[in-house]
Amino acid sequence: MNMTVKQHVDHWVSSSEESLRDMGAALKSDRRMNAMYTGHLAIEKIIKALLTAQDEEIIYKHNLVTLAKRCGLTMDAAQEAELVTINEFNIAAKYASVKSKIYI
Repeated sequence: MNMTVKQHVDHWVSSSEESLRDMGAALKSDRRMNAMYTGHLAIEKIIKALLTAQDEEIIYKHNLVTLAKRCGLTMDAAQEAELVTINEFNIAAKYASVKSKIYI
């Protein structure tokens, strides 16, 4: 079954909302690493909803800055720097040897 653009957008939005709920649950139970990871997913998914709404092909990359720029989001230097920090954390948190050195 082929999905409409609206169905694809709705999928990305609901998936982003689920990631935000997961982030909240992780924060409540003091699992900050998981909270940061699922927060990254929430941002990534909502940007992919924007790309889908613009009828852009979804690229299966996780770099938030690349995705944000691709869908035309305007960011100031501070906002872009925050996305860079989130990206760096997300990549580092995937590897146990690095994860143990991260303190948030």
